[in-house]
Formats: sequence, structure tokens, C-alpha cells
Amino acid sequence: MIVDPVHKAGPVYVCDIVRRALDEGTGEVFAEEHGWMQIAADAQREKNPAWRPVKAEDGVQRPKTG
Repeated sequence: MIVDPVHKAGPVYVCDIVRRALDEGTGEVFAEEHGWMQIAADAQREKNPAWRPVKAEDGVQRPKTG
């Protein structure tokens, strides 16, 4: 999955997250990954209150500015 370019983050590999969760045997991995995404989204909304992520047909998250 490609993360919204405004976050300046690389792609997220869902298989890696699932593999890590299976290795650790808890759901904490998913909560942790979601937490990092939430922090990034909150920071972006603080800079630009109108920003919202939008998933395009090609799977890329793009900002909605208005």
C-alpha cells in the first residue's frame, strides 16, 4: 500500500505486517501500525485542517483538500 505522499513515508507492506503479527502471536502489531498512521494523519490535519486521505482506484492514498 502506498501511503499518502504528504506523510513522506515509504510503502507499507501488508504481508510484512501480517507475518510480524503471526510471529509475535498478538494483535498488538496491527494496533501499533494503525497508531503510527493515525499520528501521521493527525499531524497533517494540524497543518492543513481540510486534508483528508482519499483512496484512488489505483490504490494510492491522495489528499482531499476541500
